[in-house]
Amino acid sequence: MNKQIFGSLEHLFHKNSWRIATVFIVVAILSTAIFLLPRSAAKTIQLTGEGKVTIMPDTLRYSAIVESKKLTADEASKATSDQVALIAKLLMAKGLSADDIKMQTVIVAPEYQSTPAGAKVSNYSGQETLAVTFDNSIKQGEIAQILIDNGASSLIGPTPIYSADQVSSARKAAEAKAIADAKSRAAAVVKESGYKLGEAIKISEPEIAMPTQVGAAEITEGQASSGSSTSQRIATNENEITVQITVIYLLK
Repeated sequence: MNKQIFGSLEHLFHKNSWRIATVFIVVAILSTAIFLLPRSAAKTIQLTGEGKVTIMPDTLRYSAIVESKKLTADEASKATSDQVALIAKLLMAKGLSADDIKMQTVIVAPEYQSTPAGAKVSNYSGQETLAVTFDNSIKQGEIAQILIDNGASSLIGPTPIYSADQVSSARKAAEAKAIADAKSRAAAVVKESGYKLGEAIKISEPEIAMPTQVGAAEITEGQASSGSSTSQRIATNENEITVQITVIYLLK
């Protein structure tokens, strides 16, 4: 009797083995899905925070073109060089060193005028471009005035110059503020929802706006050659590094 029963079961198993295997596969898939379900269905909230840090440049720099016009190339070159030497002397009297006053380019070029016989040289223009770097403690308005009053036909700046350590430190501080801002905003949103703010599960790469100077002085050629006191806009030299970071938090 038992042999008959076991024989019947064995026959049934072999006959339906593919169906039994299919059932096991389905059960395994459902078990995996159920295991993963709580994590994929976790409730989250995503907020973007912003952090700003004010930063002052280590140094500032003016770029100035000193120009002289004479009848010969040698005269134009000498007149321009003499003017640059005078500017350097006056700037060093204000506390700058010779290393703070750098020559960038020297150009001597003819200027032409039209005549019935054709174009001919009317005079020569000598130009020297200076880069004047100075510390924030030195008054930038006085430096600009010296350049303008002594032959600078154009003046642009001051351009801020930052050290790598200074920018890195300000960036880290701005990132910390951005994350704190995101957390504060997320907490405010969920306060009345019945949930509590959980841990941060994802933090995006920071989006960074590097410092840009506001209100830099720019003196045009007309202003520079007027011979009067310049009504230039003096930069405050206060700059901001702005960072935005998106954070995803779990809700519990």
